[in-house]
Amino acid sequence: TPGRQQTIEFEVRAGASPSERHDFELPLGRISGILLDGSGDPAAGERVTLVPDGPARSDRLWSQYSELVSGEDGRFEITGLREGVYRVSAGGQFLGSGGGRGRVTRSGLRLEQGAAIDSLELVLPEAGSLLVL
Repeated sequence: TPGRQQTIEFEVRAGASPSERHDFELPLGRISGILLDGSGDPAAGERVTLVPDGPARSDRLWSQYSELVSGEDGRFEITGLREGVYRVSAGGQFLGSGGGRGRVTRSGLRLEQGAAIDSLELVLPEAGSLLVL
């Protein structure tokens, strides 16, 4: 899907055999919702990021990571999620872009195995400014 990147890490203990086969079952969980601007209108083309919620592990970048762009109707859907607790952030600047809205984060999203969290609604604040004197 354009404007989307996603990683899912699996840990495998390799044996002594020079050739092995490992089959992986992809997780089926999902988090979806809509981004709105301060007026309650859909916020299209905004960045949406998902990471696990909780302390970071030092032996990996993220065990699950997804970043995408909201659709023309402000909606987003993140699929292929394992059971766990997640944090979803939306809005803010992309690298090298101006970005017109602030960033908002919803944490503590507990997802059960194979379940879905639908209708997550995130209202993006207007971007602020910083004056340095």
